[in-house]
Amino acid sequence: MMTFLATLVFCLVAVTLLMITQKSRRRVTVGSSIRLLEWMLLGQADENDWEVFCTLPILHDETLNKVRLRCAEIAELYPRATSRSIYLLTDEGLDKLKPLLEELRQYQRQRQKQQ
Repeated sequence: MMTFLATLVFCLVAVTLLMITQKSRRRVTVGSSIRLLEWMLLGQADENDWEVFCTLPILHDETLNKVRLRCAEIAELYPRATSRSIYLLTDEGLDKLKPLLEELRQYQRQRQKQQ
């Protein structure tokens, strides 16, 4: 019985450690955010990627998080007009993304100059 409990505790600790160390794999970057907005404007964005971007806070970069919050507002205000559309937003929503995309590109250039 003791061996079973020790094995169980060991497995729980191992799984917990793996979950903690693996959770940062999907870190949002400026480049991935730019790519997502470009795909949104081209009608090539994956709905799941868009939902994850709009819903999960970006804790490591305040500027990216502010853009994410504005994208979440746009997603809420201008959802896809029909389920057949390849675009995840209405035309007006897509127009609202364009300045955000340019803002991210400028932010990326600024960060590259600082390096």
